Amino acid sequence: MPRISEGQAGKIPLAFTFSGNGRGESMPGRIVGFSNRLNTVIVPQQFMQWANARYGTGVEQHPLRLIVEVNSPGDAKIEQYMNDHHYDVAGDKMTSSKANYFLTVIIGIVIAVGVVISLLSFFVLMLSIYLLLQKNTRKLQNLLLLGYSPAQVSRPYIQMVVAINAAVLVLAIILMLVARLYYKGMLAAFGVSGATVWLSVAVGFVIMALITTGNVLAIKRKILSLWQQ
Repeated sequence: MPRISEGQAGKIPLAFTFSGNGRGESMPGRIVGFSNRLNTVIVPQQFMQWANARYGTGVEQHPLRLIVEVNSPGDAKIEQYMNDHHYDVAGDKMTSSKANYFLTVIIGIVIAVGVVISLLSFFVLMLSIYLLLQKNTRKLQNLLLLGYSPAQVSRPYIQMVVAINAAVLVLAIILMLVARLYYKGMLAAFGVSGATVWLSVAVGFVIMALITTGNVLAIKRKILSLWQQ
């Protein structure tokens, strides 16, 4: 016989026979889904209660299996709790949860390192701007004495900072898209599709806007201090 897919199995009409408590009945039904982790037949809660009242013996039966939902599936404390209470975990869900947990930890470490590198880059850029302004302090003071406003004197430096930051942002987006094309094919082999890139682009714009704003304020503050002197 040819194999039947899960979608085809859900369309096949079935007849289920129930017996117990002196009764025996046949009812139509169908399959609505499959699970590769639970080796049992799952029915709706309302049907379970109705069937137990109609076909059961009235003796309370304690549950033998539980479906547990946790916030951090890969936490080592969960596995320790299961072992201490002699619970058996069905399927490989715990293994995949551990992999997801370690992946989340790695992503957190990468993000933390990225934030530290971004902060260091920001301070290095600020230091470079201050050194450039300090180097040209005499020229800037002369321009201010000649009647140029602080806005006119600071405009070339602001334009330079905006152009550099914009070029860095465009280069970062290009590198991200190239890297995404590289690893997206590898993820497709595992049946994983990549998320949208617009969130990363938006975060890049926000970070670059904050850095640019900080640089512009630092330049204006330095020029104003020279003008007040």
